[in-house]
Amino acid sequence: MTSLSTCFALLVTFMIATKSVQADTSSPSSWAKLQISPDTLVSMEHGSFRVDIYEHADNHKENTLPNRHKYFYAPIALLDNKGATSSFNNVTQKAEMRFRIEMWNQEVQNKVVKYLGQVLGRKVNSHQVQIIPLENVILASTSSSTIYTLSTDWKPCRQHKSLWFALSCFDIKDCNQLAANMRSNPEQFDHFKLLFSLSSQTSKTKETTIRIENIVAGQMVSDLLQRFGHEKDVFLTANDEKRLVMETATNIFVETFDDSDVVSQNSESQVYNVLKNLLVSSRTTIKEQSDKMWESVFWNEDNYRPDKTTKTLNKMYNKLDTDNQKKLADSYQNANKVGGKVEVKILEIFSASGEFNKDLADQGIMTKEDLDKIHQESRDHVVWDGKKFIPKPLALSRINLSRLKDTQSLKNRKVSVRYTTAVLSTPINFVRNDKLTTTDEWQILKEQVKETTERLEETAKHLARINITVLHAIANLTILTKLTETAERLEESVKHLAQTNTTVFHAIGNMTALTTNTTTSTTIRRMPMSCADLRLMGHSNNGFYFVMGNKRLESVYCDFTTKTQGDFQKRMGVIDVKSHPVHYVKTVIAKEVRVGKDKDVGLAFEFRTGSTRAPIVNEGNALLNDGVFRAPTPGKYFISFSGQCDLINHVSLLLAIDGYWSTVVSSTCEDRKSFLLRTILQLDSGDLITIDTDVSKLALFFYSSKLKDFGHFIGMKLEEDLFP
Repeated sequence: MTSLSTCFALLVTFMIATKSVQADTSSPSSWAKLQISPDTLVSMEHGSFRVDIYEHADNHKENTLPNRHKYFYAPIALLDNKGATSSFNNVTQKAEMRFRIEMWNQEVQNKVVKYLGQVLGRKVNSHQVQIIPLENVILASTSSSTIYTLSTDWKPCRQHKSLWFALSCFDIKDCNQLAANMRSNPEQFDHFKLLFSLSSQTSKTKETTIRIENIVAGQMVSDLLQRFGHEKDVFLTANDEKRLVMETATNIFVETFDDSDVVSQNSESQVYNVLKNLLVSSRTTIKEQSDKMWESVFWNEDNYRPDKTTKTLNKMYNKLDTDNQKKLADSYQNANKVGGKVEVKILEIFSASGEFNKDLADQGIMTKEDLDKIHQESRDHVVWDGKKFIPKPLALSRINLSRLKDTQSLKNRKVSVRYTTAVLSTPINFVRNDKLTTTDEWQILKEQVKETTERLEETAKHLARINITVLHAIANLTILTKLTETAERLEESVKHLAQTNTTVFHAIGNMTALTTNTTTSTTIRRMPMSCADLRLMGHSNNGFYFVMGNKRLESVYCDFTTKTQGDFQKRMGVIDVKSHPVHYVKTVIAKEVRVGKDKDVGLAFEFRTGSTRAPIVNEGNALLNDGVFRAPTPGKYFISFSGQCDLINHVSLLLAIDGYWSTVVSSTCEDRKSFLLRTILQLDSGDLITIDTDVSKLALFFYSSKLKDFGHFIGMKLEEDLFP
């Protein structure tokens, strides 16, 4: 049985290990797709390893400017061994050991940019450099193991700074030990490497031949033949059978494939099944300690074979006292329970007597570590049945050694295997000096926060200093502004005083003139038109006064004591004053006349003289003898002409201005119907008003009887414009 402490001694070569990045130049189409030259441009030292740098395929074209050149560097594949952990995956139902591998970080990016600038002799910008844009990655090993397996599924990796990988163990104890070993001594895992591919790649098929030489060339077969050469058959546990099959398959794959080829999981399982059918002749189970078959069971260390450890435990049990016997028996009973946990200190159970030490030495148990080891190893294969320790039933595979000895007994088998060729292969690198460390994202974040905090504090101090300077500047500016404002106010005050001085001089002049004017009432040389004129004329008593209006005399109230213009003079109204009265009333009779040889009928007016029935009024003598009214003064006049007709006639009032007559108002009258013409006219001095009619061929006249005269021509002056 293979133990964890010797698992690395049983590793066999799977592929040829390399310590530098290797590009698969046999598949130029993959690199052509990436447009990257497969030949390494330069190799940069980084810690204990080197980083290969490649260039874009277009860099050597004549039309590609240097600032357009592109460069790519291989993943650094730096193992973060301190972060290795082990746990049971409830999804896959397997024990796993997980660890992180860093592909690139900003430090490497900056270092490559700087290194290229030094090598090329010109400035290279950061955007011209990046990690090779590979798409898939898989963890491979140059050795095989019986305690863990690697996933054969490709993992996407494009531009990822780091990736997590896992080993699947058959027992959680193995994963715990693997994680501890990686944390303490990561160089033990130098057989790991990363293979990269592109999603556009297609798998290939190759015919593989399984020959007897591949089978017997393995280390395990050699051990079996050496230890059991005289036996016909040998029996292997399940793990040892798997180890034998994996070791044999490794020999076949190494002979057939290159170190950059990755066999598919289905093809790998197919080869395993073929080998199992060739090597395993049958299966059986050992149930008794006394079974002679135990002598043909392959166990890595015979002293720990279940039948021998059972015998040793029973001997030691018989020499213990009752309490320690119970403790030892309970430790094996509890270990077989689901979830059972044993915390027994084996050294406290066994006596340190010389006789007891001799019995342990006879079994090859020389130290306390050996004692603890036999206890740990036996618990998985030994059980307490209530009376004694017995081996657990153990399933075994029968291997026919006679067939392995006879190379002619096994015929070659051909198997078609599907595989994928990696574009790039790189070994796992390790941190071997204090200057090179893996990127701790959380630590980087804390350092960035710390750095940002320090910068903010420094900025705050700087802003405080600036604030003080600004406050001083504001204070000085405020003082300067106040001084400027004071100077401006003083200048404004000087101007205002000058204006005030001028105003005072003008006021003094006006007061002097006013004083001079108030000494006489004739200084304005016209009739007063306002209270101000009255003041200039010497009036100082408040009261009602007549002043000259626009055309007529007006009445105002003057308050000589107030300084408010609105209260100084209040207009009361117009005074109706006429230079002399003008009004007249004339009785008019129409008289038929004949004009010309045709004796056309015309109309003449006869103005009767005064009588008792029809008195004549002509105040102001404005009505002339011919019946024409002449306006004596300018103003508004009321004119009226009324009467009664026998037949239809048109009557009119005519106005003559500067000798030209025009109709002012007219009317049509019907037979024996009365008519009335009236109007109010604004007349100037000398304007004429008369009456007129259009007479038909029939005789027309104003009806008159003995009792009453029906025609009247009346005029009256309503208002006189005293100040035209």
